[in-house]
Amino acid sequence: MCQLTETNGKHMHKLFENTTKNINKFTNFVSRMFSDGDKNLIKFCRIEYGNDWQWAYLRYKKQGQFPNTLRKVA
Repeated sequence: MCQLTETNGKHMHKLFENTTKNINKFTNFVSRMFSDGDKNLIKFCRIEYGNDWQWAYLRYKKQGQFPNTLRKVA
């Protein structure tokens, strides 16, 4: 088995540190998106789903997830 050297350990620590920072940034982004009531949620739906924004908004409100507009091709 291969043991971690001090250099590998420092590299892994830095990797986990960067991952944690990115997760925190994403979490903050999502929190900000939903923090202003539904105003930002509606804005997101309008940008992401265009003319179908109301359908996407209602689906999210009822089912807790956004619709997937990509079709699966067999």
